[in-house]
Amino acid sequence: MFLSTVPEKLRESADLHLPSPLSSSKALRMHWDVRNDNFHISVPQIDVNMPVTRRIIASESAKVFDILGLFSPSILPSKVMLQELWRLKLDWDQPVPDSLSLRWQQWASSLHLISSHAIPRHIRLSDVPYISRSLHGFSDASTTAYGAAVYLRTVHEDAKVTVALITSKARVAPLKAASIPRMELTAAYLLAKLISFVSFDLNIPISQIHAWTDSTIVLCWLKKTPNSLKTFVSHRVSAIDELIPQGFIQDFQFGGGEFSVKFSQKFIIWPKFY
Repeated sequence: MFLSTVPEKLRESADLHLPSPLSSSKALRMHWDVRNDNFHISVPQIDVNMPVTRRIIASESAKVFDILGLFSPSILPSKVMLQELWRLKLDWDQPVPDSLSLRWQQWASSLHLISSHAIPRHIRLSDVPYISRSLHGFSDASTTAYGAAVYLRTVHEDAKVTVALITSKARVAPLKAASIPRMELTAAYLLAKLISFVSFDLNIPISQIHAWTDSTIVLCWLKKTPNSLKTFVSHRVSAIDELIPQGFIQDFQFGGGEFSVKFSQKFIIWPKFY
């Protein structure tokens, strides 16, 4: 049911805070604007003037939680900094290097921008006639981190096209260094898992599924039989083939150049992967 179908006098006028399944309001930090039917994510106020230590970064980063994966690229820099601290093997209360402290302060001072973004609660638009619905997933990676995002694209009968971000995930790269092609394949595998989850969980007819990557090497691997590839690559190629449903347009496509730049600009506080 859409909010517009509910009479004004029957609508809740106050904003509601969604409770956590674990009865911990700090876990989800999800805020529902009932009047406008939008979601907001609340973030903690971080004192950027306090001494920056490994304990402070770990503690404050843990307070930022995005259950829907709508702001993954904005939260990722804190995870990257934590991994760097593990490499440095600093004590918990030992001050971090000046360069890392500056990055932390810049990230913490801009974190409040997330709260200003409103996410529409409804994405299905079930009361509007449509021609087709398709899922578009994007993956990208570097030696620092990798990520994936899934969008729902709807073409309506009036020729209007709407696109909604469903979910995304961003993860730091493993401590053991890997080549860029392998990282790109890992990102493609993450995307395949997201697409599989979304296509099942949305429970609406999907006419097409498109997966986009800017790695031509990954595209070549996906066209080969897994048995002809090395173990690392073979396992992930096999998993991708199993995860994306058969019968759909499930081929990975090249999405490099200007297109990928426009995609990355959809996110705020986009980390510098390269």
